[in-house]
Amino acid sequence: MPWPRLSRNEAQARNLVAQRALACPVELAGQPWTLDVQPWPPGQGASPPAAHDWHLRLSWGGACFDLWLPASAAQIWMSASAPDLDLPTLPEAFAAAVLEEALDAALAALSGLQRGAARLESLSRADGDAGGPQRFGLRLAQGDAVVHGALAADTLGLMLMAGLLAQRPVQANALDEDRLPVPLFATLGTARLSADELDSLRPGDAVLLERTWLDADGSLWLLAGDIGVRVRWNDGRLDVTQTATPIGLAMPEPEAETALAPSPAGEHAAETPPDWQSLPVRLSFDLGERTLTLGEIKALQVGQSLELSRPLDQAVHIRANGALIGSGELVEIDGRLAVSIASLTPAAKAAP
Repeated sequence: MPWPRLSRNEAQARNLVAQRALACPVELAGQPWTLDVQPWPPGQGASPPAAHDWHLRLSWGGACFDLWLPASAAQIWMSASAPDLDLPTLPEAFAAAVLEEALDAALAALSGLQRGAARLESLSRADGDAGGPQRFGLRLAQGDAVVHGALAADTLGLMLMAGLLAQRPVQANALDEDRLPVPLFATLGTARLSADELDSLRPGDAVLLERTWLDADGSLWLLAGDIGVRVRWNDGRLDVTQTATPIGLAMPEPEAETALAPSPAGEHAAETPPDWQSLPVRLSFDLGERTLTLGEIKALQVGQSLELSRPLDQAVHIRANGALIGSGELVEIDGRLAVSIASLTPAAKAAP
């Protein structure tokens, strides 16, 4: 099926506009307003403008812009500038003059950026949905006065908009990230096997831990990805000894040169099926999990106590690529920690 296509530069520029073009201060008709610009989905525009809407064609730095405003825009601007005036419906010529005057300061400010002159090329009643491929919704506000509009730009115009907004801070959205649930796993260590070695595991087998996160004093990590909270196992509870910190536990991937090396089979390599049994599988071993919100994790303090979703003295969880596949017991083999497998089950819940 066909879908809209964007270059990488276009996508990055649209993201920049979406993240930074909010509550931008602008001056219109000598009055301070705030402007929000929201990119529309690629290939999707709003409803065609009504015949009585205003269509303003602008140019800046060699780029073309088409701006559509509602018929009431001039009246709204006049009322905001002179709230004590009880103005009747404005004649069309007078309304057009109000729009031109309102844009003068904004166009002068753009011209002063040394990226080319900004001009109003034409102003008329809307005569169709022409314009460049980059589409945006506009919202201008001053107190209770609000004007909604639409903007179309060519690709150069999009790049100029992105450059204009590059120094503005990213605006936070309405999502409350501190309320997001984050499962923390009391991780003992990890190992890596091939899929073939995983298939051969049986209850009673012991798997040596290649990386161990359990110290002799009972300290271990509560892990969420590469972020960890250091805790100490103390009389059935976990006491925080180090607050959340990046610890870089990601297991290294095979080197790109090895992964991309051609097969000795030469031209017949494409006919050889993949060796799925050699696929590496990451085993992790934990004592259970505790889900906290991101805000609660940020607020953890040294000395605070946590409880897991299960008693710490129960069997060790065994996970393959995050999926729970069995349980076991910690053992020591020639001074190294290992897990003796007690049971194996089909892969179930995957840990993030």
